[in-house]
Amino acid sequence: MPSLTPFNLLPMRTKIPLIRYGKYKEMLPLSLKNKVSGRQDSDNQAKVCIQELTLMLSCLKRNDFSQAACATDVDAFNTCYNSHMKTAAKKTEGQVRGTAAVVVGGRLSSANLNKLLVRHPQPMKQKKS
Repeated sequence: MPSLTPFNLLPMRTKIPLIRYGKYKEMLPLSLKNKVSGRQDSDNQAKVCIQELTLMLSCLKRNDFSQAACATDVDAFNTCYNSHMKTAAKKTEGQVRGTAAVVVGGRLSSANLNKLLVRHPQPMKQKKS
């Protein structure tokens, strides 16, 4: 009687060769570059007060867009937005004056990090032959 098992469910009969890993061969020197890209700085601007905004909009939708019923959520969103605008103003003021950076979330901006890397460049290691 022929087998009713589909062809793709049969066990594979070929052997898979074992891959033997050798020593790590360094193609380029393992060192940091002397500048970083600034792509991640613009992403942080869009993530401000998202939780307060969603709470406020859901409350407004539940209460037929009556601001009197959602006064606490609207106030929470406004205080979050105002505090963000104050920190953004401090950050731009520090960049204009060239003073110490305002560290947001424990991270330096890419421009300030590039300034530090220019002052303290990474030593270039020679490629071993």
